[in-house]
Amino acid sequence: MKKLLNNLFQRVEYFLEDLLAFISVPDCPGCGVTLENPRLPLCSDCDNDLRKTFSGDGPVCLFCRYFATRECTCNNDKPLPVPQLFYWGNYNDVVREIIHRFKFDGQYKIGRHITEIALDALNERIYNLKLDFIIPVPMLKKDKIKRGFNQTDIIADVVSQRLNIPIEPKLLRKVKETKPQSKLGANERWQNVKDAFAVDNGERLKGCSLLLVDDIVTTGATSWESTKALYKAGAKDVTVFSLVSNNISTL
Repeated sequence: MKKLLNNLFQRVEYFLEDLLAFISVPDCPGCGVTLENPRLPLCSDCDNDLRKTFSGDGPVCLFCRYFATRECTCNNDKPLPVPQLFYWGNYNDVVREIIHRFKFDGQYKIGRHITEIALDALNERIYNLKLDFIIPVPMLKKDKIKRGFNQTDIIADVVSQRLNIPIEPKLLRKVKETKPQSKLGANERWQNVKDAFAVDNGERLKGCSLLLVDDIVTTGATSWESTKALYKAGAKDVTVFSLVSNNISTL
């Protein structure tokens, strides 16, 4: 039933996008040129450039971005293991425009497309992970209604289909009102999301290996607070997948 509903949703989405393309021919979010094929979210040049520019990274430490095989001190003052992070690319101007169109303009197709590119780049590194469930970083219900969707649900859906790992979209909940992380400095981000997440039906996660899915990782605060809730519920280990990694200094 879920697969049938997903297919139906995609068909409706494609119909609406084709109708919009008929009314107004879309432009490429990477370079602004008119798309020759409105069914594709990027022009061929931008698509090829993104694939060449970003080869994916990971496993690296969620906080310092050192390779997991190297020594880092991030675990020294943490009561729980710091997750390994896999991500596709860096938050440059082109990627920023693409992410914004996905998150704020509701262009789902481009979100799915860059997730596919990310998984192509990471290849065996992420396909070889032993996982039980995929967990998208949640939004408050009212925020999801206001935006119309949660972008991490869409990313997680693509990852789930490619890795053949089931999604558990309702176990991890956001339980605290927060400010947009993008408007805050590094220290403020940590305080903003502190204790912002909780898990329902933790029995489902006991002893499980989880892939936590987000769109952008900057300080790692949101992923860490989500991870804490998942470990508290009994998860065995947590790995983070993100489309992009951003440096707080570039904000």
